[in-house]
Amino acid sequence: MATYKQHCIDCEFILGKSHEDVNIWIDDLQQLYGYEHRKYRHTLEGIEEIRILFGDEGAMAAEIHILRDMCGIPKDTHDYEFGCFLDWKYYGEKRFNYPPIS
Repeated sequence: MATYKQHCIDCEFILGKSHEDVNIWIDDLQQLYGYEHRKYRHTLEGIEEIRILFGDEGAMAAEIHILRDMCGIPKDTHDYEFGCFLDWKYYGEKRFNYPPIS
């Protein structure tokens, strides 16, 4: 799992802005659910929730964050829980050329 700093670096590199607010919000449930926090906001449904809260660029930042963490984007909590990888957006694709952690 990438660090908060790495997620911000990725967003800065790709979008020109670190989107700290999105990167904090998307992982906010980690303290409550641990690793399983991803099933709530690391999905296409979560991205749409982020779009409402943070706009279209926030949704792009969320996509970057999720791809770094999961190498694909599950459609919803069900797909996350049951590993329906074939339905994941971008699963297995090298979508972004991420900068190294500095």
